Amino acid sequence: SIIYLQNSENRGLSHSRNKGIEKSKNKLLMFLDDDILLNKYSLFGANFNLTSLDKDVVALQIPIYHRKTIPRLGKINEVGRLNVEKGLMSGNYDIFPIEYIKNWKNHFLNKDLKILTPFEIWNLSGVFLSKKEAIEKAGGFTESFNWKNAYRVETELALNFSEKGLKMFFSPDPKFASIHLKYG
Repeated sequence: SIIYLQNSENRGLSHSRNKGIEKSKNKLLMFLDDDILLNKYSLFGANFNLTSLDKDVVALQIPIYHRKTIPRLGKINEVGRLNVEKGLMSGNYDIFPIEYIKNWKNHFLNKDLKILTPFEIWNLSGVFLSKKEAIEKAGGFTESFNWKNAYRVETELALNFSEKGLKMFFSPDPKFASIHLKYG
């Protein structure tokens, strides 16, 4: 079910998300920006992947294609990286891994459904499914800042997940992709 919540004043994205988390009765929560289009398999794919992975996996990032419907090719080590000590951060959730092309038969989480195996990442962005209890354990979305650059509240949540030994994965499967229209 959908519950419509409205703040009496603009208190920012994090406050609204935390309020939604508090009011939700579901164990899994999907987060997405207001200018995202999900394809008809996005929710199924996110749920299938997250519930099929180890219990330590608390979030599943789905592909985000920027104003297009096909991915670009890249390497796994370019996707969802975060190293605070070195000041390195990447999203690149529009990448389809070259490594999956070379041995594609070895990269199925489910061969019958032709669902590709997700891989571990250390950063999150705009469109992901997460376990509610893990978000609560990590302290929710930080409301202490509202930066306008690439260091987003999802990155802070990802850091909090990592500090608690919780894992995040990315599903590179194009069947589950979203399209980011980039209005904002």
